[in-house]
Amino acid sequence: LTSEVNDPFCPWNEDTYVLELGDDASATCTASGGPPDLSLDVDALGATYLGGTAFATLALAGRATEHTDGALARAGAMFHTERAPWNPLPF
Repeated sequence: LTSEVNDPFCPWNEDTYVLELGDDASATCTASGGPPDLSLDVDALGATYLGGTAFATLALAGRATEHTDGALARAGAMFHTERAPWNPLPF
């Protein structure tokens, strides 16, 4: 999955990244600079990384753009968690 990440707060983080999953549940993420499958801001990526927001929901809200058919579903499967996030303490 290749994602273009925009970061207005830390623009040096902006790039296109390739996320690859291994057969042993390992993962690698490297900057590629290539064409993206999807584009989103870093805060939207953080929301999915924490497990509380689906990529498809972000796309419906205009917060993620799918450039390759099926990229949102593939991203959703890659970031899926069995349990919903929960924090018993406010911060």
